[in-house]
Amino acid sequence: MRSLRLLTLCLVVTALAIASPGPVTAIDELDTPASDLRVELDRLLSEHVFLTVQAMHAGLTDEDLFAAAAGALEANTVELEGAIAGIYGEEGGLRFGDLWRAHIGYVVDYTRARDAADEDAEQRAVDGMATYQDDFAAFLVAANPHLTQETVTHVLEDHLGQLQQIAELQSGDYVAVYAATRTAYGHMFELGDSLSRAIVEQFPGEFTGADVAFGPATDLRVALDNLLGEHAFLAAEVMRQADGGPDAELAASDALAANGVSLRAAIADIYGDDAGREFADIWEGHNGFYVDYVRAVFADDAVARDRAREGLEEFGGRVGDFFVSASNLISPDAVRFGLSTHTDHLLRQVDAYGAGDYEGAFSIARDAHHHMGAISDLLATGIANQFPERFLPDTAVEAVIQRPVAVGTCTRPVPR
Repeated sequence: MRSLRLLTLCLVVTALAIASPGPVTAIDELDTPASDLRVELDRLLSEHVFLTVQAMHAGLTDEDLFAAAAGALEANTVELEGAIAGIYGEEGGLRFGDLWRAHIGYVVDYTRARDAADEDAEQRAVDGMATYQDDFAAFLVAANPHLTQETVTHVLEDHLGQLQQIAELQSGDYVAVYAATRTAYGHMFELGDSLSRAIVEQFPGEFTGADVAFGPATDLRVALDNLLGEHAFLAAEVMRQADGGPDAELAASDALAANGVSLRAAIADIYGDDAGREFADIWEGHNGFYVDYVRAVFADDAVARDRAREGLEEFGGRVGDFFVSASNLISPDAVRFGLSTHTDHLLRQVDAYGAGDYEGAFSIARDAHHHMGAISDLLATGIANQFPERFLPDTAVEAVIQRPVAVGTCTRPVPR
């Protein structure tokens, strides 16, 4: 599945590159081993949060759904394990995987114990998380001399505390659950940044391009990854809460809307308030059509489903037109292609979930999350080159014609 996902992303990036002729910075200026490491760790760690929260919730409601959520979470863990093995060897990867799986198990056990009011089981889970925290901190500090016990312990305490808070809110305060989930999701980008910076410092000859990786252009790329990836997962949450009661559905929809507000702010910060409002109108329409599609599928309303699908399919073109007016360095065709794929992911995951194919729905949701990284890369590259004085202060070069990316070289696994 991972190889298929990488191939899909590769083909998307290839198509975006071919569809984007014009004056931009050479892609090698922004794509370095160090920046790829940072982006990959951030994406995998942030994905871990949403998949864990979904497993926590499913563990209280539906065994089939829990099995699918656990399978997706294990696939994410395998990818993280492979990333660590690529840096610290097979033994290091296996040790990481064992520790990582343990903390997932303790969090799920804690959630179930809280729900059952089983104080003994709850205490066992708390004790297990404390042991994990010590063991995992010791593993990281021993592996990398640029990490300190104090820093790692603080980050792990925050992560586990956030997951415990989410578990304690599972009783029905859905608004608080989504607020806490968004916080925990954002926090994992901090963990990914800390780990990637320490790894780059430890192996500077292997992970070159640190100035680009931790410069403003990659900061923008990561910020867009954060927001667009979160959008993909919150869209999946809207789908999963469609039959969970009106309060749950409303809270998920509101969280998706809040993510849209954050995206609007990001666009306004670059292109101004008027552009932010224009983008928000388009994006809110996109979210609205998606919610309509979810409801239509669960209501078995073919007319409403087709109407929502048409609205979603129109969305990609409108966003492409928006970027035409905002920048001549972001290809509208590339944006349309990327968002058409995004729309396809959204529709297929709802169809799969509505048919009871939970495993398929989770797999598509993961593909959707990874695909948003291709869109953020496209946008960040175009924006950075449009405003080089802001985003490329140390790497600005004369504009050149972007070259198509060869299919055999565009995947971005963490280097071994």
